[in-house]
Amino acid sequence: MDLKELNSHSKALSKAERIGITCLTGQSFHLEKEMFLDIVTNHELNVEKVFTKSGNYHLSFWLNGYEYITFVTAQEHQEAFEGHKKMTS
Repeated sequence: MDLKELNSHSKALSKAERIGITCLTGQSFHLEKEMFLDIVTNHELNVEKVFTKSGNYHLSFWLNGYEYITFVTAQEHQEAFEGHKKMTS
């Protein structure tokens, strides 16, 4: 990899962080909860939820071979998904 390519990738990662993508691990993107909730409430996506031992929810959806995840509190989950038709377990 040359310096120009490294610089280009670094700028892309920096931009991703500014818009709410906080982490990339393999094929999973960790999104800020506000961004995640905005996306899933405005688009028809199958959202999987897992209740964690800490009392929070691990939420995820898949799009084009990539998983997008976030963590929310039980209260945030209830406020965002009460009546959400596409929610699955």
